Amino acid sequence: MLRGGGVALDVVQYERRESRSWPDGYRLSDLSYVNVAVGFRETGEFDRSLADAQAAGWTPHGEPLEIGIFKVMYVDDADGFDVEMLRSRTWADRLTGFAPSMPYAVAEQHIDAPPQAVWDQISDLAGMEAWSGLPVEIDAPTPAGLGTRRRLKVFGRWATEGIVAWEPPNGYGYRLLSGAPLADHHGELNVSEDGSGARVR
Repeated sequence: MLRGGGVALDVVQYERRESRSWPDGYRLSDLSYVNVAVGFRETGEFDRSLADAQAAGWTPHGEPLEIGIFKVMYVDDADGFDVEMLRSRTWADRLTGFAPSMPYAVAEQHIDAPPQAVWDQISDLAGMEAWSGLPVEIDAPTPAGLGTRRRLKVFGRWATEGIVAWEPPNGYGYRLLSGAPLADHHGELNVSEDGSGARVR
């Protein structure tokens, strides 16, 4: 599972390269997702893309359905792989799940160092105090990784966070477990190449 920028991408690697028929009782959700969706903001773009898909041999499930808050169509390739085409109205993003239901903040910083060197720093949870200024204690398991808990002293109080995603050398995710007056707080720290240096987000 790859996570970043509010997107979770489930990557499936086949053990054998040759194609084969779907097994009896196969459901698309057996691959852990219901379908792939391609989004559009303009109706004209949606209509052109649908026409292009049909010209390329994709089979639509009837006529596009338009019900005010969105216009949608499903198309299948020759193997029956299903793709959703969705033109969502911007004003209805919260109703249709295309806008976060809770507030969030994003901060980015360019660092004049190679991405691997930056990852080595930020993934050293025990050494976090050196760059954050916050006293830090690390609970098992160590070395740091998925399931590690860290305690941070903020404004004189200890808060406990748990590492819920660990994807070296690209980033990690954490969730607040206790010790602060917040509910369901979680965050991500991601490192990517940025010119001759790195970008932390």
